[in-house]
Amino acid sequence: MAWLLCFTCVLLCGPELLLGKPSEYRLESETLSQCESLRGMAVAKQQDFVPQCSEDGRFRPVQCSGRGQQQCWCVDAEGHEILGSRTNGSALHCLSPCQLQSVLQCSPSGLFEAVQCDSSRGQCWCVDLDGMELYGTRQRGRPQRCPGSCEVRGRRLLHGVGSASPPQCDRDGSFLPVQCKLINMTDRREVDLLHTFNRFPESFETFSSFRKNFPLVSSYCYCSDSRGRELDNTGVELLLSEVDDSASLSLGSVRSWDQTHIYRVLQRRMLGVRFVLSGLFRCPSPCEVEREAGSAASSVSVLSCESGGAFSSRQCQQGGQCWCVDPTGREVPGSRQFGDSLICSSDHDCLSQRRLALSRLFSGPVALPPSMTSSPPASCHTLLHPLQNLLSLDADPAFLSRLVEVLHGLFPSVDGALRTLRRVAPGRLQEELFGGKFLTSAANFNLSGAVGSRGAVSVELLSSQKNRDLLQSVSRALEDPAFLSALRHTLTGLSGSLSLQQVLVPLLRYCTAQEQKYSAAVFVPSCTSSGGFQEVQCHSGDCWCVDPRGQEVTGSRTTGRQPRCPSRCERERAAALKVRGNMAAGAELYVPACSQDGNFLPLQCIGSRCFCVDTEGKTTAGPRGDTITCAGRTTPSVSGQSLIHVKVMLSLGVLSLTLTLCCPLQVCVLRCCLRSRRSQSMCGASSLSLAPPTSLWDTDSYWLKVCDSTRTSCTSANQRRRCRSLTLC
Repeated sequence: MAWLLCFTCVLLCGPELLLGKPSEYRLESETLSQCESLRGMAVAKQQDFVPQCSEDGRFRPVQCSGRGQQQCWCVDAEGHEILGSRTNGSALHCLSPCQLQSVLQCSPSGLFEAVQCDSSRGQCWCVDLDGMELYGTRQRGRPQRCPGSCEVRGRRLLHGVGSASPPQCDRDGSFLPVQCKLINMTDRREVDLLHTFNRFPESFETFSSFRKNFPLVSSYCYCSDSRGRELDNTGVELLLSEVDDSASLSLGSVRSWDQTHIYRVLQRRMLGVRFVLSGLFRCPSPCEVEREAGSAASSVSVLSCESGGAFSSRQCQQGGQCWCVDPTGREVPGSRQFGDSLICSSDHDCLSQRRLALSRLFSGPVALPPSMTSSPPASCHTLLHPLQNLLSLDADPAFLSRLVEVLHGLFPSVDGALRTLRRVAPGRLQEELFGGKFLTSAANFNLSGAVGSRGAVSVELLSSQKNRDLLQSVSRALEDPAFLSALRHTLTGLSGSLSLQQVLVPLLRYCTAQEQKYSAAVFVPSCTSSGGFQEVQCHSGDCWCVDPRGQEVTGSRTTGRQPRCPSRCERERAAALKVRGNMAAGAELYVPACSQDGNFLPLQCIGSRCFCVDTEGKTTAGPRGDTITCAGRTTPSVSGQSLIHVKVMLSLGVLSLTLTLCCPLQVCVLRCCLRSRRSQSMCGASSLSLAPPTSLWDTDSYWLKVCDSTRTSCTSANQRRRCRSLTLC
């Protein structure tokens, strides 16, 4: 009885033990960085230049202005311009903060080496991303491991610096995406977890024991960035009064708050709320966080992210500069250039995709990595067959990727998933993981008793029928014995340290590739001599435009004729309009003006400020203002344009793709004529009374008419022999 009175005294009478920060629940480290502060001021004052910051708050080494004639320059770690680095017409290659100094060692990517050593003293120490020495890490010899940013925060708390709630750290020392605190519901203040957990660890073994000793406490969970700061509109108050205890997954005595079953259930419930709101069972990724910040600031550079939240390997900004980034979003040194031709991912270039397609066409599909012990087809069928009975015919195509995302969020590794699946009866898995039928209730938009009033959740936001249907499908899968048994069978025998995404994503891709192999012919992309994608791709009678990465341009697919692909001016205009749609009212942005045939108009304007450009869209020397006149341009004659277009198409192999749709041998004859510089009569078109092309893009339709009118000439024996003798055919 005495110890119960002690608990009550701690909760009600000991503010110095239980109470920390006020209801904002913000850590002292959650202040804005210098770059973020300057960015906010620039947006508020609608300044011409808005600093570009990385997700962790640092200045990006390359800074660019977004008004008028774009200028770029290099900066140091404090955001100060490197003298002599400013340019307005060439791609910059800037040194990183580490490369700008000569004392500390840098990695090949330009970052500070995590371990720095002084050979004269025989001492080594760890440094952070800014090169600052981490307190307590200096020693003789090289440290085996350096603490991560989350562990550094935890060490500071042990010395009485900062918040009283220890951060939740991943195994590599970084911040876990979901951070949770305990809140005293009487005054909305933060519970001192650091001392409370250490003094009364047995209270954290089950929800019932915790509620018994701390009946007036709820939790507050949120998504954090790489510095542990709370992301806007992610905080959720999770009530503890109706959470059931787990009979099978109780972890017993543990050493820290983030190892308790209570924290793990709260973490899963937090992600469940995220699923209802956003359709994603995860927190925003670093790329998505940086993209959102850049978009809100109307930045000249808004990052591109993959569907799973990863950084796209190729990034571009307004003005035409592109560069490659590593998986953490840092720019690869020396990769920045102008134009759309930059290829950053080795497995996404045209030649690699062509080799892969040809290998599938002639040798069958490529096998999975040797880490998959069971045969891929058997694993596919075993895992997916139970789901066919759970899903309706009009199920969301994104269901499988969302299911993998949920499984990855529920289980930290293959080993953890197998332990849980072996210990818990299939019908009780959801109840054990979420402390009751939380997912089922969330799918019905019923969060009363589970979610409090503080945070980002409101009844108005719970309205997405698509997210509701997805969550219901996932909930049914987690209760289906056949699927859970198949999942356990698939994971058995694999390395326990692998994540479920590392196992299931390649497996499902293999399943999809197998279906596509038998449902449609393999598409072999056409490449240029330099290894890039040809602008027009054709397959099974259809042709379409692609961007430099080989992705189909929406709305460009045609049948039996060549599509008109967007010009550089049109591509830059579309990108600028997309950025302008997210800008604040009154903000100005350069949107290129294009002619009807896609060329840059000589006169370009930003508001009332106008200037002249050349055919490539580059600013020319001359007057500026609102009443200027640009010099006219001389353009080739129609016949000259047509000849240039035909030669370009032949050099790229585009015309052959189109002509073979109607007359496979005609392209050989046409190539023969042009290469031997003989008369058009050899191509069978001398007797045609066809008007010459009137525009650049009419050239293709002209040759299609030639092909249709001379179809019989393609079948002559002489022309067959002549065509076969041409190496290009």
